Amino acid sequence: MWDRDLLTGGRMERLMLGTNLDGEYAESRDLDALWLVDELGGYQLEVAVDQSAGPRDGELELACQLLDHLFLGQRHRPGFGTRRLKPWPVLQPRWFSYDWYETEARILEALKADLGEDSTEWKWLQKVVRWDAPDLDEATTEQVLNCFGRGNVARDQLVNDTALTRTYIWQRWIKIQHGTFEAVMGNIRSLWYQVIQPFYQYHQLLSESNRALRSPGSEVEDTMTDNVGLFVAHRIFEYKGAFQFQPGMSNLSRRGRDTPKLLFFTEKEGLVWLCDWIYKSVETISTMASNGQPSFVNLEYFAEKLKAKFGKLVIGAFCDWDPWGYMIAEQIDAKMRFLGEKLKRMTPPEEKRSWGWDVETYMLTSPQWFTQQQIATAHDLSNMPPKFQKTVNDWVGKVGTINGKPLALHIDLISTAYKKQIAERFVEYGKDGQLERVFNRVEPVGWNRVRARGRNFRWAETTNGLRR
Repeated sequence: MWDRDLLTGGRMERLMLGTNLDGEYAESRDLDALWLVDELGGYQLEVAVDQSAGPRDGELELACQLLDHLFLGQRHRPGFGTRRLKPWPVLQPRWFSYDWYETEARILEALKADLGEDSTEWKWLQKVVRWDAPDLDEATTEQVLNCFGRGNVARDQLVNDTALTRTYIWQRWIKIQHGTFEAVMGNIRSLWYQVIQPFYQYHQLLSESNRALRSPGSEVEDTMTDNVGLFVAHRIFEYKGAFQFQPGMSNLSRRGRDTPKLLFFTEKEGLVWLCDWIYKSVETISTMASNGQPSFVNLEYFAEKLKAKFGKLVIGAFCDWDPWGYMIAEQIDAKMRFLGEKLKRMTPPEEKRSWGWDVETYMLTSPQWFTQQQIATAHDLSNMPPKFQKTVNDWVGKVGTINGKPLALHIDLISTAYKKQIAERFVEYGKDGQLERVFNRVEPVGWNRVRARGRNFRWAETTNGLRR
């Protein structure tokens, strides 16, 4: 009836698809059962056919729909061969009893249509969520361990934290849209305190005084944060969507009134006064003052405010002259490009011009704005520990050296008059489309590359006195 090779990659663990008409599992003597074994994972799928049931309209179609949901558009789906399948009775896999099942099915259909069945994002979603997992808000500890208990063998952990947090994030996202739970309405850590940490504590999965097999809370929280970011990066949901994660610096960004396509960005929130001065005294362009690399949550909200039909967003990045400042410029470029492309896809068909944008980013900082005395006392990055040298060398390859050395200089050193002059030049040449005459273009990097490079970045103080 079915080709068993088509079922590789499934995760159904002795899942009974057939029931009798009362909704109870039928006895084996009433069934013509076919067993299919996944050679890779050893999972078994039992398909039961009620021999006594007469033909019923729509049951074969219902069976096909169920199989489509179970395998979620895998490259090879189970299909019917030349032998006729007898009509199925009521189909009742275990999760059909979940009141949020129909909401999940509807959302999956919408995602599949939006992302595309052959897209990397859709295939990623199929792979990372444990579709056979129980409802984690109702599951017993035994059920959690049975589903996620393989853990990290090298570290002898009880559960696989990555798979568990991804599946829990998915289920909670679905349930919020179903109305079972309220939105988080806080920052990303609020999801940890409200949902993930209580779950781990209830099932005694967190380490206490280096308790064997348990996961350290800080590591699980980092894993959760990374996984939320991966759902966003793969266009499954937005930070400002159902979870309603809140921005942290909404008062430090502003959409331009007359020239919104120009965005003056600085990594120093202490320079918000410069953003205000530009808006009031130079030109009503868009401005943003961040605290280091820009939060994606904040950028989502800002992009919603910025949404317009100007075609190209031109960013002037006023960042420190060092590898990390340049990375921040690359990040604002990549993230705003990602959001612009998303808005393009969201543009209603009746609109003649797209809501989204392409992006060009220019580094506004250069050695010419620093005095010779400041350069003489600059931090020489060639003296940093070996683990930083690849980062330093990559940066030097893009911007060059000062007097033959990789010198780091903070924009805080630049005089107020020069800061204003930099801003004025950005506006003047940006409006004329001539920025390449006076500033260096930041070459675009891929979104995944930015995430990988910035994932574990933390502000720190080195032994050489360089603060980042």
